[in-house]
Amino acid sequence: MAKPFVPGTPLEEQAYAGKYQAVVDLLRTLDASGRQALGGVAARLVKISQAARYAYDDGTFAGWGRSPSDEQLRAVGAAAVVCGSAKVAAEGYFDVEDVIALAREFAPPSLEEMPAEMMRVASWRANIHDVQKLIEAGVVSRPQTDEYVLGLMLLFSHARMECRDVDAHFAADPGLKDALLRIFEVEGIGDVSLAAVDKYCHEDRTWSKRLVEFAQRGIYSRRLLIDKTLGSLERGWIQFRSGWFSQFHVRLAPTLEEMKPHALRYVSLLASRIPPTVTFALGVVKELEKADLLDPLPTLNALRPVFSSPVKSQVEAALKLGDRIVKREPACSGEAATIILPALAHESAEVQKQVLQRIEVWKLDAAGREALAPYAGGIAATHRDTLARLMGATTVASGPAAPVQASAPAAAPADSLDESRRVAPIADLDELVERVAYVFENDTDTDEFERALSGLVRFAPLSDDARARFAPLARRIGKVRKPVSQQLARLLEFLLSGTRSAADSTVDHSGHKAKAQLHLIERVNDLMDFVAHAGGATPLGTPTHRRGFIDAPEFVRRLASHQASGVKSSQGDFLVGIMRLAPRSAAAARPELAKLDAGPLSQALRHALGEDVPGPTGDLSGAARRMRALCAGIRPPPREWQLTSTKFGNGKTYTRVDVAPPGEDTPVDPVTAMSLAVEKPEKSYWFAHNSVGGIDEGSILYFASLLPADLEGLFADGVSLLSRNLDWFEAQWENAAYLRQLLHGDVPVDSLAAVLLALGLAGKEPGQAAIATDALVQSHAEGRLDVAALAGSVRGLLRGDLAACARYAKSLRAALRIEAGAASAVFAVLCEAIAARPADPPKDTASLLELMLEIVLGHRIGLPAATREALESLQVGGKGKSLRRQLLAQPAN
Repeated sequence: MAKPFVPGTPLEEQAYAGKYQAVVDLLRTLDASGRQALGGVAARLVKISQAARYAYDDGTFAGWGRSPSDEQLRAVGAAAVVCGSAKVAAEGYFDVEDVIALAREFAPPSLEEMPAEMMRVASWRANIHDVQKLIEAGVVSRPQTDEYVLGLMLLFSHARMECRDVDAHFAADPGLKDALLRIFEVEGIGDVSLAAVDKYCHEDRTWSKRLVEFAQRGIYSRRLLIDKTLGSLERGWIQFRSGWFSQFHVRLAPTLEEMKPHALRYVSLLASRIPPTVTFALGVVKELEKADLLDPLPTLNALRPVFSSPVKSQVEAALKLGDRIVKREPACSGEAATIILPALAHESAEVQKQVLQRIEVWKLDAAGREALAPYAGGIAATHRDTLARLMGATTVASGPAAPVQASAPAAAPADSLDESRRVAPIADLDELVERVAYVFENDTDTDEFERALSGLVRFAPLSDDARARFAPLARRIGKVRKPVSQQLARLLEFLLSGTRSAADSTVDHSGHKAKAQLHLIERVNDLMDFVAHAGGATPLGTPTHRRGFIDAPEFVRRLASHQASGVKSSQGDFLVGIMRLAPRSAAAARPELAKLDAGPLSQALRHALGEDVPGPTGDLSGAARRMRALCAGIRPPPREWQLTSTKFGNGKTYTRVDVAPPGEDTPVDPVTAMSLAVEKPEKSYWFAHNSVGGIDEGSILYFASLLPADLEGLFADGVSLLSRNLDWFEAQWENAAYLRQLLHGDVPVDSLAAVLLALGLAGKEPGQAAIATDALVQSHAEGRLDVAALAGSVRGLLRGDLAACARYAKSLRAALRIEAGAASAVFAVLCEAIAARPADPPKDTASLLELMLEIVLGHRIGLPAATREALESLQVGGKGKSLRRQLLAQPAN
């Protein structure tokens, strides 16, 4: 609770009373030094009154007593402007007309830097209009800061503020015309840049349209705008922001005569690191070359970086430019052949073919033929003979020496209880303090969260020394907002002060509480009760190994220790622990069961570990039955999935994957119950709350740790969410947590895990696709991948037109670059993909056929009869038709 504000000076009394004129009259009685001496009073008034405006949950309103009135804020603002620093004046002023009047009467020192400070405070986006009014009134100088330029970007488009006519602004502030050109020199931040403004405002208010109109009216010359635009592109700003300038150039539509003076600048943009800028430059350079406005050899050399581009269309455009240059200057052909060599490393076999065709015509010298050798290892199998001929060799030594068989790798999945995966308990108080601080900042490290959580329980009650050691962390408790780390903070706060604080961060963006977060809250509440009589005992649910696993013998010993020492074990803690048991350790735990009493928890554990005893009833029943089946090697039947399409009011139809709930015979354990409790509206398409983990990565990972022996429920959530966002309609970075589970060496990739992998490989977001590619390679190498399940999932997604062939081709090709030994798995996926819709093949089916042909030739894999049959009926045209013919010419399996 904030200390009450008590006015202690005449200035404070008049300001708190909301008497603006009285404040001004008081300031008139003072000279400049007297007013400056009140700067500290003005700063205090601003600090408290501004805090009071936003103290929604503070009954004292930051000590002000009530929400400040406009009269109070106006009076405080007068003191801030006349007596305070520029920063205080910028934070505290209330009305710009008051500022102008006060400036003319008092000429306070704050005015010199006040406009710049106004563009740095939290409300700076709206302040640009007030800054302009101050400039127009002649009471301040124009700021020269980048922040002011950012404000100018919003000057004519800010939705909440008055937007006067452009001519009115220019008439009132003649210097604005020149100042406005700096919007070409400042990149922008977050949602404030030329690109962002134009994206989110009406077409009539976009900068691109407005600047073209300025040129038409003669406010700026076209030559000047072209020069400024090229200057912005040369700065190499991020793709989103750079893209605005290339698009503006297109809208400006300069003539060849207007572009001619900048010809070399356009050519230099070919070396840009921003792909859209390179594409733009290629288009302009093509027009300039057609008009014979470029020197051939320098232009050819400028194309060098483009031939290393991963963008196929850019390489092809550069090759065509090379054709024109060589035709114009035949003497350049030999050098052109050398310059285009880097394009042989492109992943597209079609690009490689085009390069080889030109090399064959343009001719390489002896040094150039030697330079071909490094590309032999990555050349597509279909082009090896051509490359060998150009090198003067008979064969190109690359690819496997023997056929790649379709058998599974020899490696076995990792052991969840391997000693290297053991999670050691926290040893001492120093480590506990350090680990709690770590989890406050790293809420996605579930293993460390569990160590810290258990450590706090074991070290309770905290000694005076421990309380002193935790004092710095105690000051941070209220600032911990992430759902997982917040629960650790709640437990620490309880141990330090006995306070059970609310968990405010459990609501996602749709107003729904994630079930995993609610589970964790209840678990921490349970542990708060447990520490009262735990006496340093370890909570039953504490993992012994990574990913949440508990070694069953250790779990039995913990429960026996609780019983022997008179500690009342929590049923909630017991349920967390029993669901985390590692099934393979069940047999080793049975001899330990004799140490247990005959209570209900002991009975449930005996049943779960396979003893011939009656099963428990009530809440313990589902957990014990589920773990008993897992310990016997029995997993529930795979959950079925289907593609569902929904037509929305905008006329578009969206397709998603819906996963059926667990079968009726599956025991409803606590983890399964969370999944069943999630609302699944029939017409839901978007993501929001249709998952257990919610929208927080730490919560998703916590959910993954609750039943580590069977992640089917977790993968059901992941499949549902990823299928709704394959095209990245909304940035959902947290969903990568589902895909990362596939990287663990003890997680089988079958059933819904295979569907999740198939979705990841087809994702638009590069980061998630990369995780899926790594998961494919790793799971295959470690013997965890059910290739048939993955292939069938890809086929099902393509059949429903949810996934794109081009993305599959890109991800599968990347997998082969990482590990050639994955060829058999990739080939099996391609076979099923081709068979998805032979009568009506999806777009870009040719990209899959191209990759299939490379594998067939490079790894000597024969076509299965079913694949040959699918190819024979495949209704594909263009390049796909030729690839189909080449595949059918290959030997059968």
